[in-house]
Amino acid sequence: MNKETKKVGFLASFLPQRLGTFDFVFMALLVALNIVLERFVGWVGVNTAYGISFVAIIFAAVQYGPLGAVLVSCLGDVLGTVLSGRVPVIGFTVTAAVQGIIYGIVLYKRRGAYRLYKTPL
Repeated sequence: MNKETKKVGFLASFLPQRLGTFDFVFMALLVALNIVLERFVGWVGVNTAYGISFVAIIFAAVQYGPLGAVLVSCLGDVLGTVLSGRVPVIGFTVTAAVQGIIYGIVLYKRRGAYRLYKTPL
């Protein structure tokens, strides 16, 4: 089989094509935006908390897929918690990872990259 005609499997399609310096800097800016939007722009009530930090995760999901969205989401959660003086809770970090996976699968710019079965031709 040629390298050009090599089929990409379901798990291999989660990996981005190639990341350069710009991509790492952009993801770092998205992590910083995630922290700022969650900690400073969010509203915390007595029993509720509202934030718009999902916007940064959506940008990462559209550009880099599930892996990039999980990276931005988890790093934003852990770094934001540590910077606010608290200890990260693994349950919230796992929830952030699941959120990144869902956004990445739904919003990634390569439509049709995630299929569990082969469609007939």
